[in-house]
Amino acid sequence: MLPPTLTADALLGCAAPAKLNLFLHVIGRRADGYHLLQSVFQLLDWGDSLDFQRVEGEEILHLNPIPGVA
Repeated sequence: MLPPTLTADALLGCAAPAKLNLFLHVIGRRADGYHLLQSVFQLLDWGDSLDFQRVEGEEILHLNPIPGVA
């Protein structure tokens, strides 16, 4: 159930800030199968904006498809 102040057609916008990996090295594997990483990165004053809207049903819609990207 949605909170009273959030309607089903409300839009949620989220910033997705960019980063630049200056160094990324796989140094091992954890017991759960994920890799251990060592990294140095720089945050950038750049990124994307992600917008989400709740809709009825179970279908997920991608409104701005990019050719070659599923």
